[in-house]
Amino acid sequence: MASANRGFQGAVIRMFRAPELRLRVLAAALECGGLMKRITFTSVDPFPDELFLPAAWIRLWFSTGDGREVQRAYTVASYSQERHTVDVSFYLHQTTGPAASWALHVRAGAEIRASVFGSRAFRPLAEAHGVALLGDETAFPAVRAIAASLPETTTVRVILTGTHDLSAFMPQRRGRDERDDDGMDAGLSDTGATGSLVTGGLATGSLAAGGLTTRYVPVAKAARAFERMVLRGALATEPQRGAESVDERHTEHDTRAARRLAGRGDDMRWLCWAAGESSMMRAVRSALRHHEDDAVASLQVQGYWSARRLF
Repeated sequence: MASANRGFQGAVIRMFRAPELRLRVLAAALECGGLMKRITFTSVDPFPDELFLPAAWIRLWFSTGDGREVQRAYTVASYSQERHTVDVSFYLHQTTGPAASWALHVRAGAEIRASVFGSRAFRPLAEAHGVALLGDETAFPAVRAIAASLPETTTVRVILTGTHDLSAFMPQRRGRDERDDDGMDAGLSDTGATGSLVTGGLATGSLAAGGLTTRYVPVAKAARAFERMVLRGALATEPQRGAESVDERHTEHDTRAARRLAGRGDDMRWLCWAAGESSMMRAVRSALRHHEDDAVASLQVQGYWSARRLF
């Protein structure tokens, strides 16, 4: 049987001799209130080690029905302890298109080809004092995988954005879930933050070592909220009305004042990871690149998709 036409992208991937896998579907089930579908794959050949890093992704090839194939990249959401299977979560944001149609209707036993090329996994940084994550629905599997991979002693702050609030589906750590209406909620009141505040192993409103905090913020304010989260010690209480606020441009004096409000000294630095719609990621880069000498120890930003074009 002749191979399908994969166009320019396929030619580039072949040129770099990227590993190709033949995957078989073992199981498929809805998750996250039906907004996503998790599909478990096995492979005839061993999975490459690079797929077992947090937020690593794999390229799946989908038939268009006219002899062509197109590729889409998906995060490896989880994998079996023996590394014999991997799970991929598909965000069901549309019902048309080759990838969406395949994910909606796939059943156990189906096969699909995959390429391992260009994956940019999460890179830990020992010098960082905490990890700050931002992602929309397309990046949610990666955000969740990163958070789950970190030791419970690591302070993790998450902002989720997009059309749907997925904060209830984030992994939880030891400790009870809390909501601090007078403290942490106030910290992002002007950004439109909503949803449950999930904390574990962390004193509410403080930045003690360890703990996972998740917040949902609308897309239009996500980049600004992410910047504030980093500069203010991640969702710490902001000044009361009438008090001096942090200026949009964040001078060095304002940045230090913001950290003092968060109860931290000048040495609090974050590993910042963000992924999602491309224009939002450009805004994130613009907002945080000026703080790479102080609050930002490392900035890892990836555009997963573009609202301005169809693939």
